[in-house]
Amino acid sequence: MNDHLVNLNDGAPIDPAGVLRGAWQGFVLQRVAAGARHRLDADGVEHLVYVVAGSGTASATAGGEPVRFAEGTAFTIVRGDGVRFEADEPVELFVATLRA
Repeated sequence: MNDHLVNLNDGAPIDPAGVLRGAWQGFVLQRVAAGARHRLDADGVEHLVYVVAGSGTASATAGGEPVRFAEGTAFTIVRGDGVRFEADEPVELFVATLRA
């Protein structure tokens, strides 16, 4: 049996290759300070993003109207796209990266 216990709170990316099969490339918990901006690009990969805590606005880097997000919101970012997050309060994002 392969048992693995990881702590995402230190901010270090996790390589799931030894535990999961499929296109999973990595997992990380990213924090965005209140009032700060964070850009997440999907160059050659895809991202699944889950808002663990906090709220703010997100907008596609290619343009378009910003959308509000809060704890519990999920995003997908397809290969070649990107999202800018602006935090109203401290935000925690769980990011799963997949090989595209």
